[in-house]
Amino acid sequence: VDCLSRLFMFDEAQKLIEDYEETNTPSIAMYS
Repeated sequence: VDCLSRLFMFDEAQKLIEDYEETNTPSIAMYS
């Protein structure tokens, strides 16, 4: 269960990061 919840939280974090990068495009260069 803990592993599943971590995967869910990671998926949610990915969505937040994608939304953030859409508004802050230059930040993509820092992560990649």
